[in-house]
Amino acid sequence: MTTLSIVLEYIDRGGNIIKKILKLVGIVGVLLIASMFLAAFVFGLGSDDTSTNNADVQNTVTPADVEDSTPEPEESVSNAIHSGTYKVGSDIQPGLYKVIVKKSFLNMAYIDRSRDASMELDSIIANGIIKNSGYVRIKASDAYVKIQGATLYPEDTIETNIRDTFEDGIYLVGVDIAPGTYKVEVTDTTMDMGYVERQSDVSMELDDVIANEIFQNQGYVEIKSTDFSVKVQGATLTKA
Repeated sequence: MTTLSIVLEYIDRGGNIIKKILKLVGIVGVLLIASMFLAAFVFGLGSDDTSTNNADVQNTVTPADVEDSTPEPEESVSNAIHSGTYKVGSDIQPGLYKVIVKKSFLNMAYIDRSRDASMELDSIIANGIIKNSGYVRIKASDAYVKIQGATLYPEDTIETNIRDTFEDGIYLVGVDIAPGTYKVEVTDTTMDMGYVERQSDVSMELDDVIANEIFQNQGYVEIKSTDFSVKVQGATLTKA
């Protein structure tokens, strides 16, 4: 059984937050914010890495039991970046990174890009929650990057591995997933909804979203060769 993990991943800096929520995930997104607060009480936020009952993520949602079919890269990679807060340019270099979520009860990780280390809400440029595996782009203009519950691997370690079936995660077009039409089958059993998003980048910013849709039961999505990546939540994609 899985649980839909559509969350508010973009923090509004202009005061019009409701408009952004509706654009990203529609009315359902508003309802899911309530589940985030509930999860905060049940599981706690920002827990210690050694806890077996709390996920090492921020802004988590309800529990999920998703089998991780993505093999984790070798931990011996010398330039792997583990959980922590890093200064861009000295601790971590700008670029594209593969995100491998640490196996846990929730199988979720939290990443944010920030303009300073004040820990204030306005310091966050963009943030997101990733399930199983995905990607993130760190920009030269970022000051810091915060990682919880995941390991980041630099772009030169990314290998092409095209498949036909995909579960929750973020996939690069031409690297993980080929352009084409895919059948969407909802796996979430709590709200019976799945979410698919075509992206122009993986910076976690709202402008990355080319198109998105919430599915019930099943549907289809066309992934174009001009898409950079595809995000899947609460569903599986199978080449049609």
